[in-house]
Amino acid sequence: MENEHITQMPSQFSDKEQFKQQLIAEAMGLSQQLDILWRFHPNNPKRADVASEYKVMEGHLKSVKEDLARIG
Repeated sequence: MENEHITQMPSQFSDKEQFKQQLIAEAMGLSQQLDILWRFHPNNPKRADVASEYKVMEGHLKSVKEDLARIG
């Protein structure tokens, strides 16, 4: 993955505050992604098992789809 960090304010942002808000949102999103990855990282002593987590998520998705089908 390439580092796509913005180093100067692009023309799409009309002012410094808007640019700052965009960077804050980007930082928050990246932080959330890192938190998710850490759950499975080999250096995490309490890491989750990917296979079992996958099965849990499949069960949640199945339940949501069943609820959607019931609702119509």
